Amino acid sequence: MQMLARKAVAQGSSLQATLYLRDHVWQLSSHQRFFLLPVFYQNLDPTHIPTLDRLDSPVPLHSIHVSKGYTSLLALFAMENLPLDIFAAIWPRIWIWVDFVQTYCEYLYLSDSFSPSPPDICFAFFLFIVPYFRDNAATDLMARSPGLRFVVARAWTVLVEIRKPEVLRVAFPGLAEFIFGPLVDNDRGHIQELIDGIGGELVHVASLVMRSLHILLGEIESTVSVLNSFALHGIVSFVMKVDVCMGMQEEASEAGPLSAQLLSRGIACDNLQCNKIRGKNTFRRCAQCCSVYYCSETCQAFDWRHGGHRDLCESYQMICLTKYDGLSPHDRAFFRALLHHDYQALKADIFARMLRFMNEKPGQRLVVLFDYRLGPVSVTVEEFLAPCEHPQLPYQVPGAPSCEGRLEVNVMQVGLGRTTLCWFIPMRRDSTQVYDSLQRIARELPQEQQISETVLQSMLSVSAEGIEIH
Repeated sequence: MQMLARKAVAQGSSLQATLYLRDHVWQLSSHQRFFLLPVFYQNLDPTHIPTLDRLDSPVPLHSIHVSKGYTSLLALFAMENLPLDIFAAIWPRIWIWVDFVQTYCEYLYLSDSFSPSPPDICFAFFLFIVPYFRDNAATDLMARSPGLRFVVARAWTVLVEIRKPEVLRVAFPGLAEFIFGPLVDNDRGHIQELIDGIGGELVHVASLVMRSLHILLGEIESTVSVLNSFALHGIVSFVMKVDVCMGMQEEASEAGPLSAQLLSRGIACDNLQCNKIRGKNTFRRCAQCCSVYYCSETCQAFDWRHGGHRDLCESYQMICLTKYDGLSPHDRAFFRALLHHDYQALKADIFARMLRFMNEKPGQRLVVLFDYRLGPVSVTVEEFLAPCEHPQLPYQVPGAPSCEGRLEVNVMQVGLGRTTLCWFIPMRRDSTQVYDSLQRIARELPQEQQISETVLQSMLSVSAEGIEIH
């Protein structure tokens, strides 16, 4: 073995000696393995990594140094539980080679039967570092290695393809250790690095999480072991860390009092024939559904008899235009807040679309459709009732002169499995100033002319002068 070790590091030596050491290192005792560390350390010399100029060639790079470096990596990964001082000394070389191989593997050619595979090297590397996740000094070293989270995330995608119980029993708890440790924090850059390693999109994260849960839970009748329970806890914690809202808790708590003040400026009477906007303390709430507000008993009685509240009392806070409305009042309040936020953020684009619609179809009523079915909201302006043909909507949304210009029809679409849920969420204004300005500009706008930034800014200024409530 000593003779082979000398051959492996000798100047101009072949790859065979290093391959032999890699294949037989697992047969050696822990004491004997340590004598091979200088061999692997020498083969992982960063100066042996080729430059980008050498990689950028029409044929894959074939280098004895790269072959020996990659082989030494695999041999090191078979050496379990290195003492921390040795791990710390060899870590910089391990990491720079792992990063190189998994990044530039397509440029490398070692032999017909021996070529680097990024997923395999990532997973072998992950198993190698699992024992060190509980050590603060070791995790400090890892934290100073840009790209490490990407590699571990890539290893996770390999883990769900493995069916060997002995590997799963080590890898999944190790993954949980990684998630609970300091390497996975609330830093959005670190979280994005993990998402990129998984596939780049939250849909990839969701798929990986579901596959992991399926493996850990197994058959529903089986007993969940302690290790599996720990791993499940880790994966659920990861989902919470990936949630972008988790990193905004402090901002949200600070903005809470301000939001409460803004929202308390006023609410609108839910009798859509009235729509008066006043302070909340001047309104009375329906005692049965506790969801809708009226400025007077007259408005409440009118809405009960003629506005449809008698039929929709249990779920009136937003009128559901489809058959199923399985939302709680808190859910509906969230959707109204989400729609109002997106309306404010996209107001210039919405005004531009409304102007174009009014210009092309003067006198036609319109609806602003907010479609959340494919992810980020998509906003369109359609002819009234075109998005959601529903018999209730015409008599729920009045066309009386008292509402003209102060009520804007907004419809929200969200996906529920293969079905689409559709809600009418009215936008109420305290005056007709916005509507009147839109009508005037639309009449004066030449056909096919682009709507200028100046016009949109003037509309935003008009809108800012009044109150808008969803």
